[in-house]
Amino acid sequence: GTGSTLSEAREIAYGEMEAWRGRTKTFAHLGVVGSTNWGLALVDKPEPQPIEIAGVSSSFFAVVGTAPAMGRGLEAADDVGDAPRAMVISDGLWTRHFAADPRVLGRAVRVKLDPEAAPVALVVTGVMPPGFDYPRGAEAWVPAAPLIRTYGTAWKEPDDAIRFLGVFYVIGRIRDSVPINAAAAELTSVMRSADRAGAHDRDAHAEAST
Repeated sequence: GTGSTLSEAREIAYGEMEAWRGRTKTFAHLGVVGSTNWGLALVDKPEPQPIEIAGVSSSFFAVVGTAPAMGRGLEAADDVGDAPRAMVISDGLWTRHFAADPRVLGRAVRVKLDPEAAPVALVVTGVMPPGFDYPRGAEAWVPAAPLIRTYGTAWKEPDDAIRFLGVFYVIGRIRDSVPINAAAAELTSVMRSADRAGAHDRDAHAEAST
């Protein structure tokens, strides 16, 4: 029903979520969130500041049902490309690092996603409401697909990391009037069908919550 979400307890690759999303009919939104928070350093000031970030799909905020208090969340265009260009920040980070300056929206902030790599610029698109803390400890939300394409260096091709690097949990928002159990059953069937097609040997089972 309204406000119901669904998550899958095993780690998956970003591409798996994309395949499932095209086959489900009971979900308004399907997305991913990193199975653990990742590290990033803000280097726009003399002293670098390490923070925890969540790698997410652009649909993340629609799935969790919480929009930024200022600005916008992530958009589908943010999912494309070989390098991330946008980030949404927490209220705490906005207050502590940016002095609660509303002019932070649209600002390109220099960050280091890899200690050995050159800094890149991420544009702050939004600031989340006070108290929003999912996943716990995250202070910024960054498009996951460009991160994976850039830093999934163990793979020969960037899109191989999208297809095979299992570092995400899938989350979904169920359409209004659809029973939770029906949505869980449908997604479980879709997952198992996709696993068979991809020759994955694992037991797929979706879990629902409100």
